[in-house]
Amino acid sequence: MKTWRQVRAQREDARNKRSGAKQLGSEQEVMRAEQAVSDAEELLSFVPRLDVDAAEMFHRWEMHQ
Repeated sequence: MKTWRQVRAQREDARNKRSGAKQLGSEQEVMRAEQAVSDAEELLSFVPRLDVDAAEMFHRWEMHQ
């Protein structure tokens, strides 16, 4: 399972690829990049963001798995 930081980095990478595709004018690449950004943003809503002070929420998350 990916961590929140990994998914956030994946989203940033997808956004950068989308910007590059837009600059190149490749509509097909732009569509792929848009989908990658959308997928990463959706994944961010499922991956819990665990902070140092979030121990209780972490254990609640563990109980659901």
